[in-house]
Amino acid sequence: MRLPWVVAAVASVSITVFGQQAPGNAGNAGKFPTLREVFHPATFAARRARLETLAADGVIVLFGEKNPIDAWDEHANDPFFRVGPFRQEENFFYLTGLSFPDLAVVIDPAAHQTTIYSPVTATAPGHADGGVELGAELRRLGLRDPAPMARLESDLEASIRSRPVYLLTRSAALATAFNPQHVFAPFLPGAAPDTYREDVTRRVFERRYPGVTVKSIVPAMVTLRKVLDADEIAAMRRVVKISVAGLRRGIAHVVPGVDEREIAAEIEYSFKKNGAQLIAYGADLQSGPNGFRSFIDVDTSYDLRNRTMRAGEVALIDHSAEVNYYVSDLARTVPVSGRFTPDQRLAYETYLGSYEAGLAVIKPGVPYEEASRAAGKALESRLAALPAWLKGPATEFARSLATGSPGHFLGMNLHIHDDYASPLVPGQVVAYESAFKIPERGWRFTAEDVVLVTPDGHDVLSSDLPRTSRGIEQMMRPSAGHR
Repeated sequence: MRLPWVVAAVASVSITVFGQQAPGNAGNAGKFPTLREVFHPATFAARRARLETLAADGVIVLFGEKNPIDAWDEHANDPFFRVGPFRQEENFFYLTGLSFPDLAVVIDPAAHQTTIYSPVTATAPGHADGGVELGAELRRLGLRDPAPMARLESDLEASIRSRPVYLLTRSAALATAFNPQHVFAPFLPGAAPDTYREDVTRRVFERRYPGVTVKSIVPAMVTLRKVLDADEIAAMRRVVKISVAGLRRGIAHVVPGVDEREIAAEIEYSFKKNGAQLIAYGADLQSGPNGFRSFIDVDTSYDLRNRTMRAGEVALIDHSAEVNYYVSDLARTVPVSGRFTPDQRLAYETYLGSYEAGLAVIKPGVPYEEASRAAGKALESRLAALPAWLKGPATEFARSLATGSPGHFLGMNLHIHDDYASPLVPGQVVAYESAFKIPERGWRFTAEDVVLVTPDGHDVLSSDLPRTSRGIEQMMRPSAGHR
């Protein structure tokens, strides 16, 4: 473990992204593009300007993530706490572009003013040049030098007046959807409604400023983040490319006798080697009978979350990277033996036909839920021609597609919103997926791609990851040098 206050010296090299020099990186000491080189200052200013129109009646206050050491001290008596890599609160980053810890931001729409508050004029450890001074970074982003955090309360008192304050708080819908049968004691943070960190912040804020109306900024942020801007789309293309490379490497190592955890290690090695800061989610590798379990069920097993893959089975390889705060979500089903059996091939190609039909309707003006409906209708049209052993599971699958969702919306996390009924618009990015299970044979077939909605249709950002049965088999027979 490298402690936060230790910064390694790195030799100056040119920046390459899969063999191509990244723009604006000449002389930079790192190997991969930094946040400053990926996102333009004007992008964050435009986002704040749009937000001001959505919360024009009040003052917006957001708090960034704490530094890992302070968080560690706060959890000194929590045996389950682990120090992890710093990741800025994503709404804070989305609006400011700042990846420094211990910050607050106040956005005053009436004054068209954004103020960053910091306990100190800090540096951000880990950058290739040894640290970027916060004040210089703020000026680069078109913002004023930071104000002292100690001044935040009095400044707010002076600026709020009779206006509401917008905080990051959980919606009533989330509170009512909470599982009332949760097994943990309700006094534990996050174990019951009104105990999440955001709720605690709201209560403290209301005590400090009695009489002030607190509103949730979440609806406005969802509106902003539904459609990705040019910088976000570029970020999505990069994270998907890195994720595709990782899955290709992992799939090439699938053979009988290999453990699922070995495949995850190969994939994550590729992610990090190609520039990913984090993984987007825990490796979801389900071989054989595990393919019928929920990934949550699989992940709740500490020592059994690993299985040796066997000849004749199929395995789900579902994993992706996070790069510069943006995430991918990809999956393929592969034959452990390297080739689909004739029956597996028939089942998979039956599934793929419906998948392609759903993919074809992803375009502007069509609600995302229609992709699932189209997939179901395409499968229904083929049912009569299927053999008896396949017809039953396919019929059930078609029925589930008629009422299910085709995946989810992507950006800085895996579910940036859940509006499946509104027409799609250019700039939205979706993870498109479905799962066809044949319990009698022990098979589960899934493909998942990242798809950008474009003005004239869509662009499959993960098109370099084959999804035909032959293409999948070819990935599993790489040259000896890749083994």
